[in-house]
Amino acid sequence: MLVFDKEAVIEAIKLAGNEDKITQEVIDDLNNYDGCEAVKSGWDALVYDRELYIVTGRNGKSCKVERQFVKEIEE
Repeated sequence: MLVFDKEAVIEAIKLAGNEDKITQEVIDDLNNYDGCEAVKSGWDALVYDRELYIVTGRNGKSCKVERQFVKEIEE
């Protein structure tokens, strides 16, 4: 199963030189999605030829993320 990986997002932000943009609000938002299941977006793959994943957070809101921000875990 694929799940959202908060640490991968934080690492990408730091690598981009935007560590100062990591606020408590950003951490709270990432915590909402951390560990939640990521499902491949068939629409984006078919129409836009992009590999994106849909993640629905604990608060019920969803977002699309790139493959680099999900990790595989065993169920």
